[in-house]
Amino acid sequence: MNWKVSKPILKKGGKEAFDNVAVKDPSIVFYNGKYHVFYTSKKETQTVKGVVYGMGCGYVTAESLEKLADAKRYNLSEILDTNIIAPQVFYFEPQKLWYLIAHRLNTGKKPSLIPIYLTNPDINNLHGWSKSQDIHTGKSNDDFWIDFWIICDDEKAHLFYPDQLGSVLRMECPLDNFPKGFVDSKEKIALTVKGENETGKWIMFEAEHVYRAKKQNLFLILLEGGYLIRRKGP
Repeated sequence: MNWKVSKPILKKGGKEAFDNVAVKDPSIVFYNGKYHVFYTSKKETQTVKGVVYGMGCGYVTAESLEKLADAKRYNLSEILDTNIIAPQVFYFEPQKLWYLIAHRLNTGKKPSLIPIYLTNPDINNLHGWSKSQDIHTGKSNDDFWIDFWIICDDEKAHLFYPDQLGSVLRMECPLDNFPKGFVDSKEKIALTVKGENETGKWIMFEAEHVYRAKKQNLFLILLEGGYLIRRKGP
């Protein structure tokens, strides 16, 4: 198999754009002949006291991947007046609703990030997303968590998130009580990943994505690692 590398589909926006520093964490859905891309936007703003960085959620859609580069971008966080970071978008068949899972800032409090969800009966309707609601869980402490990801099997929905200490944790709830059922869920460690190579010691850090390979009947998780201590170079 020969891979072909395309030109960048989405790059950071212009100087005054809401995504003038970074376009990252994309969640891509292909539905009814269109690609829908939701992503974390990062903006740099110059103030009297210096540089301020703001984060939110951008949205862009087009009939092909190539056309995404020139398609109009929308500041979904601004349109919905909601703090949305690190989006995941999927269709939840039992309720016939699109779900946007993300996290918001919990400024000055612990935990500093809170999982949220928004719903929409029509992904093509940019203004059809509901107001965001917190995902209330059975988490019993204020330890750090980030980058929430949900995947379902035939009976349950599973909420994954990393702690940036090397572990990915998981909660679950019945499909017929999604997403409110997470409030009764207990936190469990899904896996802990640590290692060492020629650069140094590393741990599982963040940005976990979980998928099911249907043919093999296996669940796969993609992880972003981070180095703890870098060895000194020559």
